[in-house]
Amino acid sequence: MHDSFLSELRNKKLSVYFVSESFRIQKSSEIWSLLIKRSSSLL
Repeated sequence: MHDSFLSELRNKKLSVYFVSESFRIQKSSEIWSLLIKRSSSLL
């Protein structure tokens, strides 16, 4: 029982981590696309 609880906890942590990471990556890619648009318009 203890083992399953630990593994469940770890899975939850992993899923939270993956969600936050994907969100962060999405945000940074949006920022990058904005930057690229700006710089291309400047050029």
